[in-house]
Amino acid sequence: MPFPAEYGAKPYQFIPSPNDNYTLASEGPLARSSNAANEITSICFDSSHELFWTGNASGRVSGFTADAMKQIFSFNESRSYIQNLDVYDDIVITVTSNSVSGFQRSGHAFFRAHLPCFQDLKCIHRPSTNQNTVFIGGKQNDLVIFDLESQTDVKIISDENSSASQIRSNHSNIFCSNDKGVITIRSHNGEKLSEIQAHYGPITGFDICDNKLVTAGCTIKSGYNDPFGTPRGDPFLKVYDLRYMTAMQPISTPFPPQHVFFADSLNTGKIVLTSHFGRVWTTNINNNSSTHFIHELPIYSHIQHAALSSSHQTLAVVDNQQCGHIYSMYSPVRGCYGVVNYNSRSLTSSSYQPYDGYYDGMNS
Repeated sequence: MPFPAEYGAKPYQFIPSPNDNYTLASEGPLARSSNAANEITSICFDSSHELFWTGNASGRVSGFTADAMKQIFSFNESRSYIQNLDVYDDIVITVTSNSVSGFQRSGHAFFRAHLPCFQDLKCIHRPSTNQNTVFIGGKQNDLVIFDLESQTDVKIISDENSSASQIRSNHSNIFCSNDKGVITIRSHNGEKLSEIQAHYGPITGFDICDNKLVTAGCTIKSGYNDPFGTPRGDPFLKVYDLRYMTAMQPISTPFPPQHVFFADSLNTGKIVLTSHFGRVWTTNINNNSSTHFIHELPIYSHIQHAALSSSHQTLAVVDNQQCGHIYSMYSPVRGCYGVVNYNSRSLTSSSYQPYDGYYDGMNS
């Protein structure tokens, strides 16, 4: 039985404009129990459909409709902790500490790669939708350029600050952050071009739009009873002009920011942020007085993961209770919510079967 059309694409007559604001569109539990094996460890949006994906600590991958949080895909990647998850075209990519795997949305395996350089992986990033190569990083000293088609390493980069906790890119460069607060700027062939000491502790989020780089992070603070130090969220955003590699005036924030995204790929001012303790808001780095609060999670909840869709119109966060919250731009004039992708395809022609639940000893 094919999927209903609304699972894969929504026939919007209109879509909101970038001037509209995000609003809570849907929310719901993403795990069947509070078992540690069900902890959500990575999230992302689909690159081709109106879907939202999660990976958990026991290796399970699940796909949900973005508008109603209805689960329609679920399969076991492995029994390993999923460090990172992304979707490229028709492949769901999962990263564990020592492997990279590719699957169909139904769970059919395309490949699983174990290379000697895969030792403590954390993240994966594809700079261009027209290429098969991805950058893979982690706590190990190697940054790996990997070919998805041949499942081989194209290049292994080992230099100072080659470890990476997050990777982003723009049209000309690759940007890697690490737990020391450093952003390393590289060419698309991996050559190191420059470094920025953005924070003095882990970088929790950063994004690039045009020639602007914005970062959120922490400072390691030690004390008499804490000689090794504890990361404390910085109550500001760092902003850099990449044309001149210069720091601009930091942006003070009402709460220490954790995740930060540019809310419009054509506007280098509007950003959407989350705090460590469950607040979501937007502001404009060109006009800090334009702060707009979107939502606050219940007390004792804090945000663990956040992802922004390719359209920049839908934001997802997952809290420590394993609940998902979807925020979409909403146009009161047009009466419509934002989309995950501008060119979402329908799954109607798919031969995959809808998800009807599962029993798994690790997830029961």
